[in-house]
Amino acid sequence: MARSITMIFLLTTLSIAGCGGSSDGGQSDCTSSCSERACGDDGCGGSCGTCGEGESCSAQGQCAACTCEGRECGDDGCGVDCGSCPGIAPFCQDGVCSVSCSPLCDGKACGDNGCGGVCGWCETGTQACVSGECICQPNCAGKQCGDDGCGGSCGDCDALGACNDGLCEPCTCEGKECGDDGCGQDCGTCPNVAPYCHDNLCSVTCVPQCEAVECGDNGCGGLCGTCPGLNDTCVDGDCECQPYCEPGWCSDNGCGEPCEICPGGTTCEWGSCEPCSCEGKECGDDGCGTDCGVCPSVAPYCYDNQCSLTCQPDCEGKLCGDNGCGGLCSSCPGNQDQCINGSCVCQPSCAPDSCGDDGCGHPCGECGPGDTCIGNLCVPCTCQDKECGDDGCGNDCGECPAIAPVCFFGQCSVN
Repeated sequence: MARSITMIFLLTTLSIAGCGGSSDGGQSDCTSSCSERACGDDGCGGSCGTCGEGESCSAQGQCAACTCEGRECGDDGCGVDCGSCPGIAPFCQDGVCSVSCSPLCDGKACGDNGCGGVCGWCETGTQACVSGECICQPNCAGKQCGDDGCGGSCGDCDALGACNDGLCEPCTCEGKECGDDGCGQDCGTCPNVAPYCHDNLCSVTCVPQCEAVECGDNGCGGLCGTCPGLNDTCVDGDCECQPYCEPGWCSDNGCGEPCEICPGGTTCEWGSCEPCSCEGKECGDDGCGTDCGVCPSVAPYCYDNQCSLTCQPDCEGKLCGDNGCGGLCSSCPGNQDQCINGSCVCQPSCAPDSCGDDGCGHPCGECGPGDTCIGNLCVPCTCQDKECGDDGCGNDCGECPAIAPVCFFGQCSVN
């Protein structure tokens, strides 16, 4: 009997301990907020709950029945189509058909903006757009070791091997005058007459080592570059933003992210979470979306929640778009640029089956074997009507004679 009581006590103690701790055994700095939410994100990566069948979670964290009532298009919140828009008002915006389209890019760094354009681009070759976020895609194809492109590893070489361009090779000093053998063993020291070691060979002059490096020492007493941001630090040749937050801060951490997400019913003011309120405000919202009033015609402009006779342009953090006073903060420089949430985002333009640049520095497509891209169209590689140069696929069409040695657009010329 005593043994049974002891076991019950231990199990109860463990259950209580398990309820209060975090999954990693430590205390989380994030405070979840579900006091006014029945579903959705709790602000710390967890969930406030899930909705039942036939319901969807609103942006305010409330479960509501999926319905097409009041909607002309889009879905009902549960994946059922509410209708298609006609040609005279082809754009679906918040369930209503519209003649014009307003890009929907809030909270999105990339992907479709809902108007046939994009919200932004991800880094070519290393990132993919997943649910509006640029996610690094590890790539270890053809590699035995080294970086996977996302800060991870493709593997390590054994104690007798060194990683060279993603392949494990034996460590050796053969053909090397200086530097190391790839495993930490010194291959020699350069003499004073040729004191600089470059690619394991001694040299009279110093060659800066800045390949694939944006900051830090260049090996010759200079720098490969300096980091632009106030919070940037050079780490292994890369500029990395170092976030800085004080306890209780909700303002920007210096790297574009908030220090803390304010719980429901509060808003971030001057760096701290404060209750949403219209106290002392004549206009604008209370910080949580509730209107604090409309300005009269004698002082029609709302600035910092106060009504004013004159309009104060608001362009903080904006490169383009409306300044709030009927003017613009600035115009986008590119012919294919579109202003989205105050930022200029290039909109690609590609004809069907085209190749070459899309106008935003990205390819429209690639030509198949035996074809080359000319004027954004794939055409067969050929030496027809050419005296020199290549056929577009790297094959030589001929060499120019000494009397006309210059090759210009496939024709031999005197100069």
